[in-house]
Amino acid sequence: MVHERASSLANFCAPYSAVGALFMFWVGMMISKQPFFFLGLEDVNQCKSNAFGAMWVFLISFGASIAYLIFESAIENKRRRQLEYSHEQEQEDHPMLPRGMSDYIVNTEVELSDMSTLNLNVREIS
Repeated sequence: MVHERASSLANFCAPYSAVGALFMFWVGMMISKQPFFFLGLEDVNQCKSNAFGAMWVFLISFGASIAYLIFESAIENKRRRQLEYSHEQEQEDHPMLPRGMSDYIVNTEVELSDMSTLNLNVREIS
């Protein structure tokens, strides 16, 4: 459950951070090249520095989100391979049983005419 929330958060933050970084780069370039479009700027260098600083924060957030998604994908692939390997082992141990039914038990009771009930266990779980 925690992984699902973290994955959802990373999936949301990655594109949001990419757009934020592009926007802050644009704002920083506008302040650098054409500061006269922004009325009321007292210190142009400080504003430019703040815009590019915010861009770096967005890029760090983007990088962390992508790194988490790659890490989570690698762990999920490892789990999937382990499950496939264990299913293959079950198939090798019990070639007559369908996949996923290696622990299936069939208990049958056969009543013979004059004899008592006879229990036959086809397979027992150890």
